[in-house]
This record gives sequence, C-alpha cells and structure tokens, in this order.
Amino acid sequence: MPRPSATQPSLRRHHSRVHRPRLITGCILALATAVGFAALPAEASPARTFVVDSREAALAGDVERVSIDARGALTLSRAIEHVAGIDEPFVFAADAVPVRRGGGWLLGTGSSGKVVRVAGDGVVEVLATLEAPEVYAVLGAASGLYAAGSPDGAVVRLDPEGSEDASGEVIFDPEATYVWGLAETADGDLLVATGLPARLWRVDPEGERDAELLFESNDAHLRALAVLPDGDVLVGTAGQGLVQRLDLESGSGTVAASTLYDAAQPEIAAFAVGPQGEIFAAALASEASFVDLSQNNGAQGGEAEADASAPQNPTIGSRAGGAQGPRALVVRLPPDGGMPEDVASFADETIHSLLWHDDALWIGTGQEGRLYRWMHDPLIGADGQGGVGQVLREAELEGRQIVGLVRGDDGVGIVTTNGAALHRLDDGPSTDGTYTSDRLDAAQVARFGALRWRGLLPRGAAVRAAVRSGTSAEPDATWTPWTDVQLDLQPGDAAGGLVTAEAPLAALPNGRYLQWRLHLERGGSDAGPRVDAVELTYRQRNLPPRVTSFEALDPGAILVEQSFNPSSTTFEPWSPNRDGIFDTLRKEQTTDEARLKTLYKKGWRTLRWDADDANGDTLQYRLEVAPLAASGIVAVDGVRWLPVVDGLDRTWFSFDSTALPDGLYRFRLQASDGASQPLGDARTAVQLSEPVLLDHTPPRVGLNQREGERLIVVIQDERSPIREVELSVDAGPWRSVPAADGLLDSRRENLELDVPSDASVAILRATDAAFNVLTFTLEAP
Repeated sequence: MPRPSATQPSLRRHHSRVHRPRLITGCILALATAVGFAALPAEASPARTFVVDSREAALAGDVERVSIDARGALTLSRAIEHVAGIDEPFVFAADAVPVRRGGGWLLGTGSSGKVVRVAGDGVVEVLATLEAPEVYAVLGAASGLYAAGSPDGAVVRLDPEGSEDASGEVIFDPEATYVWGLAETADGDLLVATGLPARLWRVDPEGERDAELLFESNDAHLRALAVLPDGDVLVGTAGQGLVQRLDLESGSGTVAASTLYDAAQPEIAAFAVGPQGEIFAAALASEASFVDLSQNNGAQGGEAEADASAPQNPTIGSRAGGAQGPRALVVRLPPDGGMPEDVASFADETIHSLLWHDDALWIGTGQEGRLYRWMHDPLIGADGQGGVGQVLREAELEGRQIVGLVRGDDGVGIVTTNGAALHRLDDGPSTDGTYTSDRLDAAQVARFGALRWRGLLPRGAAVRAAVRSGTSAEPDATWTPWTDVQLDLQPGDAAGGLVTAEAPLAALPNGRYLQWRLHLERGGSDAGPRVDAVELTYRQRNLPPRVTSFEALDPGAILVEQSFNPSSTTFEPWSPNRDGIFDTLRKEQTTDEARLKTLYKKGWRTLRWDADDANGDTLQYRLEVAPLAASGIVAVDGVRWLPVVDGLDRTWFSFDSTALPDGLYRFRLQASDGASQPLGDARTAVQLSEPVLLDHTPPRVGLNQREGERLIVVIQDERSPIREVELSVDAGPWRSVPAADGLLDSRRENLELDVPSDASVAILRATDAAFNVLTFTLEAP
C-alpha cells in the first residue's frame, strides 16, 4: 500500500527595520562618505510578525472539524460521523445499497476477497468471500447486489442475506486480469469494465442473453466507469489517460466512441457529473494508484515482454520513475465540449474518489486521508457554468486513504482504507472544531507580544485561543503546557460584523518556538465563526553581530561598479572634502556588491569586510584608525582611536591614504545593529585589522657608479620592498632589470647594469610595493 508523504509549506514573516545614521563632528579625523554609501533615516520597530493569511500557510497546520478555503480562511467543516470500523486490512470499492435491497453501503475489500455491507446504524455483515483476493468493483443496483474479484475473477451476484462462507453466484467471467468497474444501464443491464485487456461488456444479469462486447480499447485498462443521465457511458483508461464517451444507442450497430480528454497523466481514476452536465475526471500519475502500469503499458492483454531499453527507474503504480508534476488533478469537461479546465491539483496526494453533492464537488484523497470540497467561488462571482472556484480542505480522517464517496438513502458514505472504516457526511457544519498552527520558528529565543485574529463572529459564536512555547525543535515535555489566552474584541464587534480580537502574551515564557490553537464554536449561529487571518508578534533576544573577515586591499585598489568605464570617464575624488581630511570616491548608484570591480588609483587604499547578524538586523559600521608603536601594538598613552567614518551601510570603504603620514596603522571596525533595535538594546561587534602599511615615499638611490662597461646601482626604500626596476637606454624601450641576487624582494637591492660607455643617456625607473615610483638618470659616460 502507498506510503504517506509530507510537505513543508512556507510561513510569511513581517520584519521591521530602522536606520539611524550617526555623524561624528569635531574630531581630528572627520567623517568620510564611503563608496556607494547613502544613509536614509527611517522609523523603527524591532517587532516581527508571524502571519497566517494564505492557503499555503494555513495548510501547514492541523485541523479537526475545521475547513480551510482557497484564501486560507478557517471555518467549521461539515460534520462527519464515524459509522463503523471494517475488520479487513483494505477497502478498494464502495457503492450504496438501495433501500429495497436493505440499504446501507456495499464494500469490496482485500486481501481475502470479502464483500461486506454496512447498515445505516453501523452494523457490519459479510455477504460473501470471493475466490479472487481483491475486490475492486461492487454495485448496489435495482436488480441486485454485485461484486467482481481480481485478479482473474468473475462477476458474481450476492445474496443480501449472505454470509462469510458464501461465494456468490457467478453470472459472467470476462476472462480479464482485472474488473475495475460495474454499472447499471437504464434497462437493467450490467456494464463491466476490465483491464488487461481493456474491454467494456454488457451483461444480462438474468442470463437470458449472451454477454455483449461493446468496446475494446487500445489502452491497457478501463479504469473508471460512469453512466451519464442521457444513457451514454464514460470510460477512463489507464496507460494513456483517456476520457472517452460511448454512445450505446448510436443506431449504427456499433458503439460510437469519442475522446473527450487526453490527460498528461497516464490514468483516469474516477468520475463525477455536475448538475449542468459538466464532467469531472480525476487524472493520476501516482505510486499510490491501485493500477500497476509497470507492465503492459498501453498493450492489450497478454504477458509483458522484456524490454532491454526500459528505464532504470521503473513505473510504480501509475507514476513513471523520474516523473515530474502533480500526482493528481481534477479536470472539468464543460457540457458544451469546450476547453477542459483544471480545477484542483495535488502535488503529493492521490485522488481515489469524486462525488458531486450539495452544489459542490467532493474529493477523497490519500496519503493523509484528506477530504476536499470544490465549489464555485462567491467572491469571484462565477455563474455556476464555469470552472472558476475554490478548493476547501474539509477534513483529515484517520484512514490514510479515502477510497469511496458514495451517496445513498442512508446519506453520503466516506470510505477509508489503511484504517478501514465508514463515515457519514452530515449536511450541516460541526458544532465546534480546532485548528492548531504549525510550529513557528522565531530563529532565536524570543519574547512573544500578542496574538490577533480577524474575521467574522456571528452572534452566539465564539473563538477561543491557546498558546504554548519551547526551545526544542519538536514539542515535548520541556515546552510549556497549552495556556488559554483572553481575546478582547473591539467595542461593538460582537454584534456579528467583521471583528478583530487580540490577546497579550506577556505571561508566556520566552522561547524559540511557538504554537497557537484556535477553537471555533458555532453556538447559536448557522455556520459559526470565520477566521480570515492570524498574526502573532514577537521580538528576538538581540544577539551581537559577527564580523567574519576584515582586510585591506592592495595599495591603490579601489572598488567601483561594473558599469564604470575609465576610458571615457574621469574618476576623481571629491576635493576638497570639507568634512575632513579623507577624500572619498563619488557615490555609486548600485546597491549590489556583486556588481563591483577593482580598479587602481595611486595613493588610495580600500578596506573590505564581511559581517552578519543572527537576528537578521540591518548593520551599520564605524571605522577608526590608530598608528602602531614600535612594538606593533596600538599605543595607549597619548594616542586614541581616530574616527574615519560612521553610519556606513556598505561592507567596504575606499579613501585617499595620503591623508595619513607614512607608517604602520591598525583599523578598528565596529558593526552595530542599532539601526534595527531600540535605544539601549543595540549590540556591537568589534574587529581589528592586521597592521596596514601606508607608504607614500618613493625609493631612493644609494649608489650610482660606473665600473668599466657596467653600472653599479643600489636602490633603497624606507618601508616597502622593491617591486620592479626597469631600464631605458637612449630612449629605447623599458626593459626589466634583475637584482644582483636574482630576486627583487627587499627594501635594498643591488643592481649590475650593462650600459655601453658610448650611450647618450640611461634612465632607471624603480617601483616599490606601494606603487611609489623613482625615475632618475644614471651616471653619464
């Protein structure tokens, strides 16, 4: 049998943010504006809100006698009465029994081939035990009670007073592997739909005429069968997924067949007919199907032949390995032959039964035993002729699959398997019901503020709320017990109009997780309350930000947006900068750091960092600088951290480093979440950079003399190693010059240059690691 599956719907949150740019004035180093920085003041609120106001969010919760509509509104569902449990492992088929035949419901079971009847008062009796183990087709007809066994079973007539030892009277053997459907025509004949091969037979239950083969399909199975009010017959195939209409009275001597719908899914499992003549069909591609399409997929009868080219992921049920798309959908076929319309789609559920009842289409599914109701949407204003509507989740029954929805004289029966039972659907709403939310995750330990709901509250109806919290991911003994909260309505709202109710949660202990529960009571009203949306506010315990990296880019590196083109644009700093001594680059328009690129500008430096905040707060940054003492530690006495910039909301800062004298410096970065937190609750993370060398002084010549045909030159630099030395003789091209020891890597380098004595001029250019350049003329010949 099929296995249950789970989904993870999303829950929307609202986050409030604040930006408070802070400026430093009157300091030795004044504020500088960062690349692309723009600080915009805004009002702040640290409160966040869980919002359940959509179908997706509402479906994440658990319902008990509560219905969820297309917009996520909660109302009391139809009352469902448990009639009887079935002492068999599986139920596969169901039909109503006419009153003249004893009333109740007829059920086909597995795996022992028993056919049982459940009376309206819940009494269960076995009418027969068929020779075949599975009973996929039963029929309560005016002419009698019938059942068919599979595989390789026959159609039998049941004795209404039968017993477990009875096997029934065989009236027809279709010589097929499966019998999927039984129906009665207006003149009292039986229709028998089979699989492997896919055939439709007409059978005289009294045996006065031979069985007549009406239709033979090219597909593998006639999976679904229904008789229309005008006498035509609907068949749904499995293998190709066709809905076909058969005219049994075509007058041509043969049955006229037309295809109404060719589904993308391989199986048509159930039909229902609406009051306007529209046809609803359930199309499946599901592992939970009763049909096995792994063999004979589209073939008529016979044994499957081995196929060496078959895919490695075989078909299970009616779903091919690796298949994409929903497992089940309901399609509406208009009576005028118009375009088919999808009215309901289920990604992870399997439709086993359909029923039109009380101006709505009822849909029974597995693996969670859920009952849905499709109805025309009153807010959209459908006229009842189209497929525009909404799907409401009505119930979730203990049986894992709803395999039968049957309307009879004893009411609408709901048949479940994997927990075989029969339930009865009442016409009115339940007297009360409960909705329990999904476990809400605040991501951090939080304080909870208030629970609010809005909707309709008719006179006499009531909505009661309870909450619980905890710090473990799943509710356990460490969670608080369910605690009732007092909901206060706005004055005058209790008269029955649109209301808003709110309950403070100040007494609820802090926790990371929370659940809320609403109990809806109909009271003296006709339908009970309607809850359109629920909001729950919370505030995380504020945690400090975290700086994960902080570095200085190479000397001269600056960050600009990708669209900047230095070949056509002059890129200059603001000069003079009236705010202070640090010139900064012009503001960038982009806010996407991924669109940055690196350029070089002499004398400039760029600091870059990464930071995050566990609360998701907006971070702002402050940069400070201080020179290093000889020990490499920032001096304390007489030296303080000097402000560079504050209120920065970007994770980099480029500035003109010539504002500082040559030397070693450390920069201090402070990341603050104060923009998202109220005064007094802000947290700050601090990170120091590695020592950063600022060097604006070019190299110098220590020695320059000739020794025969060679020039001996010594290049020295106070702070940075020599990066490159180039030589040009008589205005010729620049050529790299190696160091005497073969490697340019020191602050002092000895050079031995081959310069002809008759050369007119020789020019040497030396560049240090800070890109400071010295150019001079070597000793003349």
